[in-house]
Amino acid sequence: MNTTDSRARVRAIFCLTDAFVLMVLLAWLLRIILTIELRERGRHVSSLFTIPNVLLFNLITNGAATSAAAAWYHLDGEPRLANVIRTFFFSASQITYLFYSWVRSHDVLRCQSSPTAFRIFRWILYTTPLVCMTPFITSLIPADDTTSLLLEMVSSVASGLVVIVLDSFFAYSFISQIRQVNEASIQSPPQYKIIARYGLFASAACLCILFLYIGSSVTSLFTDSSSRGMYTLLNGLTFAAYSVVAWALVKMKLELLTVHSTPTTQCPKSEGTTVKKSVQAFLGTV
Repeated sequence: MNTTDSRARVRAIFCLTDAFVLMVLLAWLLRIILTIELRERGRHVSSLFTIPNVLLFNLITNGAATSAAAAWYHLDGEPRLANVIRTFFFSASQITYLFYSWVRSHDVLRCQSSPTAFRIFRWILYTTPLVCMTPFITSLIPADDTTSLLLEMVSSVASGLVVIVLDSFFAYSFISQIRQVNEASIQSPPQYKIIARYGLFASAACLCILFLYIGSSVTSLFTDSSSRGMYTLLNGLTFAAYSVVAWALVKMKLELLTVHSTPTTQCPKSEGTTVKKSVQAFLGTV
């Protein structure tokens, strides 16, 4: 076995390990829903299919599919079809993550923003799937290996930046809401701090994914196939960071389901709107 084949197998092992970890997280999520959400809250089976549950389920399965396709890509000599499948599920995972963040925070944004600004922001959000699908679209363009890699890198970085900027703005708005409540001498309910803590953690992990992906792509472009040890390492860390994002969101769900409800408090910025109402859609269906 030559060095190139050996490193390709190592990259495939990293990807398959990540796929396995994500499937374990998926099983954990289903266990949380079945043993806590359904039993302790006395909900109907239909609550399995709430929007946050469906988005979180798809986020994890898209990540696992991305990792599995990437393993195929590395093991089978980097076939074009494997790359197309990998970029499709990667793009889908970005869209799913962004809309999960939106479901978590959109009522807070409504409380923090003017009606016009909120509508504009929502319009921007609804157009981002087009940006997120650009890595998949570019993977369909016939080109030589170097050009294909450049197109994929540029499109993936652009879509990743869009997701991170929007997600960071969601997290910032939520933390601003908590700070306003605290400044009004009202104790923040624990649910809001949980969402802010794990939301920021997931955002930071997404930022790590972006930088690791850029590093691995640049390394792949400027090193030959026989000296890609750094590329192998960065590639493995990229997939590991995705598992960290999924873990943070599942852990957030678990903690939100186990905290006790707290009294309603007044939103400092919008008359007749409460802080509790600003996230009740997410908390009520988490």
